[in-house]
Amino acid sequence: MRLRLEVDEDNDELLWSDEVVREEVEEVEEVGGIGILEKKDDATIRLLLLMNMTPKQEAERLMNELVPFAKRMLKENGCFLPFGGYINERGEVVHMGAQIEGEEYSLPSDLLRVLRKELVDLARAGKAWATGVVFDVTVAVPPAKVKSDAIEIDLDHRGDYSVRVYYPYTIEVNGTCVFAPIFASEGDGEVFVV
Repeated sequence: MRLRLEVDEDNDELLWSDEVVREEVEEVEEVGGIGILEKKDDATIRLLLLMNMTPKQEAERLMNELVPFAKRMLKENGCFLPFGGYINERGEVVHMGAQIEGEEYSLPSDLLRVLRKELVDLARAGKAWATGVVFDVTVAVPPAKVKSDAIEIDLDHRGDYSVRVYYPYTIEVNGTCVFAPIFASEGDGEVFVV
């Protein structure tokens, strides 16, 4: 279970979305913008809260949830199909794939189109705070502009934040996947357009 807390700046206090949980919580420990709650009893559970996170921090949280799957697929299979995810209104990360009805095999570009449309629909319905789409690309890696395969993740946040992050990689002859330093560029911000 995850809760979203908001800060009432006029009174400098936290607004809890669930009074029952508030009563069960002994303390809130803030670690790098992420609050960890622990229940009073021995059955300690940790609840991740989005306390005062910037749009960039929330988008990075989503990225850190999605990219490991792409890396694992590359290491195990040498490729992956586009997939995505979003942070819902409760602060939960929801993973998603795409499938085109009636097609057993779809082109990655078609799957990407389906994912993007679904994320735009979720954003318009107010069900997504941040979105991410992950896919395989060939990109010119700065500063030398040498072409490389890369994992690209397009991140968008309703707080007017949009970025494309690239994880360049090579697959060695023995099948080992080697990653180069990541880099980013400004995104197109099309998901949360009003």
